[in-house]
Order: sequence, then structure tokens, then C-alpha cells
Amino acid sequence: MKSKAVQDRDVPRDVLVSGSVAVRRYVRCITSGESESISVMLALQQSPRVMTDDVMLSGVGNLDQQIKDTSYLDHICKQSIRHGYKPKVSDFYNGALAAFPGDPRAFLNHGQGRGHIKDVLESRGMASEGGLVTVKGREPEKDPYAPENRPSLAPDLVEKIRKKRVKQNPDLKHVNQRELREEIVDTHGAK
Repeated sequence: MKSKAVQDRDVPRDVLVSGSVAVRRYVRCITSGESESISVMLALQQSPRVMTDDVMLSGVGNLDQQIKDTSYLDHICKQSIRHGYKPKVSDFYNGALAAFPGDPRAFLNHGQGRGHIKDVLESRGMASEGGLVTVKGREPEKDPYAPENRPSLAPDLVEKIRKKRVKQNPDLKHVNQRELREEIVDTHGAK
């Protein structure tokens, strides 16, 4: 029969898998007042594995192994290149960090690891607790969806929209084209 101290909490899976001797050691440590982490360490008779960046990324595999859908892999790589980062074969893509598919800040490599994850989370005001990185959440410095934070439109995009509108409404050929472009920027671009 389990003691009251052990009834209130579950025996960790690592201890259960190690057998009845490990479970008895764990129960003895918990009932004598040891912390859970020390009890697990003593029950398994091994020190905890040190979490380094290499340990964190071990077994993840490269991009080809991680993302089996080649069309999606091509899409995120093209988006990342468009935003200034060419993914390496040895990179790892963490979709939870991505602000959009192919976000360059969502790619990790063995040189970045947890420090990079923490920087991205802090800059975006996101919280993380108990996992690889602990970061307190906060409000982002600026709302990325606010009209004043929208990027301005590229001139080629403005021209593409203008041509499409003129094609849809031939009367727009006779309107001042500079004003039409300004209206397109006002409608679709930064305010």
C-alpha cells in the first residue's frame, strides 16, 4: 500500500519503468521528505541528464527528416529566403516560434538553441514555463496588426493592384494615376 505522501502524487514514469526496487526507493525518499527531483535521482541511481542545446536538438533531424511534406518545406524555405534567411540543411524549424510560415526566427541550428528561443519569445512578449525555456509573458512592444505598424506596399505591388483595378474598371484610365496609387496605398498599405 502506498503511503499518504505518495498517494497525493503519481510515481514518475521513469521510476515505474525501472521496476519495483526503483519504486520502493522513490516511495522511501518521498516519505522521508525529499523533493521529487532528488527522489527520482536516488530511485534511478543516476544523475539527471544535463539539458544542453545539443541534447535539446538531438534526434530532431534536419529539415528534410523533420518536414515530410516537400511542398510545405519548399513553401517555408521560399518564405524564409524572401524575408532574408536562407535555411541550411542542418536547421530545425520550430513552427511554434513562427509569426508566419517560413519566419526566419523560427529556424534553429546547433549554434543557437535555447538562447535563440528565449530571445524570440521575449521580443514577442510570449510566455513559456517549465519546458526548455522559462520566459515571463508581457504585452508586445507594438501591436503587429495595428494599422500604423503595417508595412508600406512595395511599388511593384501597388502597380499590380492598379493594373487589376483598371482592367476591372476601364474608366479608371482617365483618373489621375498618382492619386489612384495613393488611394491603393491608403487602402492596403500602412496608415
